[in-house]
Amino acid sequence: TKPSPVTPSKPNADNTKVPRSKERNGDNGAHKSTPKGKASPKTEERSKGKKSTDKKKTPSSADRGLNPKKNLAVNILRRWWYCLPEWPPANTDYTSALAGKKLRKVDLLSWRLEPTYDAEGLEKAFELEGFPGVFKSAKGELVDLRPRDTCPSMTNLLKKDVGELQTCLLYTSPSPRDRQKSRMPSSA
Repeated sequence: TKPSPVTPSKPNADNTKVPRSKERNGDNGAHKSTPKGKASPKTEERSKGKKSTDKKKTPSSADRGLNPKKNLAVNILRRWWYCLPEWPPANTDYTSALAGKKLRKVDLLSWRLEPTYDAEGLEKAFELEGFPGVFKSAKGELVDLRPRDTCPSMTNLLKKDVGELQTCLLYTSPSPRDRQKSRMPSSA
């Protein structure tokens, strides 16, 4: 059996040795236990003037100093699926884009039966479930073919004017009947 490694020690104020790991954690070995039911002086010091029900509030985007346009964009991105058009667009055919990357789409059910490369030299790839437009090749590489210009991102939202962004925010609370539809008006 191997002996366990010894942690170097450093003398304490009263010449007792304290392992360095305890020293880093602020534990110098000189703790005195407090009687049951009483708080230690440090705990009392920290809790002076504070109620135990106080919770830290996360600053809003306005508190963080964002300009009004960025603030609107942040609020839209929190619930973009309600107010922006569906992304990536449904029923998009990625065949030509895959061919440009020397890939071909293979159904996951027939993945094992298909050869890695077909007669044209295209490597097989399957679309990730739940991520339309994202494919994984036979080599394990991820290929994202979703359109970047319509992606709900801060960069794309900041290209719009403030009026458009405000209009988007008006349509962020769908009624229970139309949760499946985008409520974005066709003019925005």
